[in-house]
Amino acid sequence: MAAPLPSPKPFASGKGSRKPGNMTHFFASRFQVWGRWAIAVFLGGLLVVLLLVYLLVQWVTYSYWVGQNAQSTSVTLTQDIGHGGMSSVTVLFHDHTLVVVDVDNNDPGRVSVVRANEEIAIPDGSAVVNASLQPLIQPGRLDLVIVIRGGLAYHTEFTTFLVNNIDQLKQNPQAPGFREPSVDELRQALQKLGSA
Repeated sequence: MAAPLPSPKPFASGKGSRKPGNMTHFFASRFQVWGRWAIAVFLGGLLVVLLLVYLLVQWVTYSYWVGQNAQSTSVTLTQDIGHGGMSSVTVLFHDHTLVVVDVDNNDPGRVSVVRANEEIAIPDGSAVVNASLQPLIQPGRLDLVIVIRGGLAYHTEFTTFLVNNIDQLKQNPQAPGFREPSVDELRQALQKLGSA
């Protein structure tokens, strides 16, 4: 008969696996606390990075607007808008006031000035004026569309338009080149601009 196999020897103390002691619990509890702080620091850092990227995009956009206009608070358009030849239309935003000056290039003595009745709540130093001539109300008649945008720290925008006063000019050469729109004309134009 074969001899029985010897029973395994117990591990000597100090070798092999041991039950977790105080040191293991210390690190486990510290990891739980530090893990929460690490997540909070990560999310805070991510928010700061996103804010910086947002400000960079705003700065680039504002610089592009200023670069497109060459000036931030005024723009001049030169085009034949039916006033008897080429006209120079200057849109100026200064001291919270919008001013449009229409000069007939064929008769430089004929100048008309239209000033907005309301004060526009956009800071002068950060305003960017954009203007264009578009057929808004009647086909073939170019009306003046004006958009004033706030700068880097401001997200305000003011949009309006002036009606090309060509019908009155045909009857009276001293009539202003542009006039303020009626409430219905303004609503119709803003709806068209919003859908464009």
